[in-house]
Amino acid sequence: MLTFLCIIFSLLSLGRINIDVSWTSLFSQPLVVDIEDVFILVNPTADRPYDAAKEQRLKNAVKQKALDELERPKKKKTKSKN
Repeated sequence: MLTFLCIIFSLLSLGRINIDVSWTSLFSQPLVVDIEDVFILVNPTADRPYDAAKEQRLKNAVKQKALDELERPKKKKTKSKN
């Protein structure tokens, strides 16, 4: 969720990606991804003005979503007791 940032990604470089997949136990073993030598170049965007109110709304929405995720198990427990 980087839409509210006033930056643009100019360059992304990955040196090496190693993916370890256990094909014999695909559903029971984790998929391991190693990424080495990551280089990201970002620049500010001049065409999008900074909107403090929009940024605050987005931050509040992210916080509310996190609170809702924390409350979800509690709601399930109370529904199962009733």
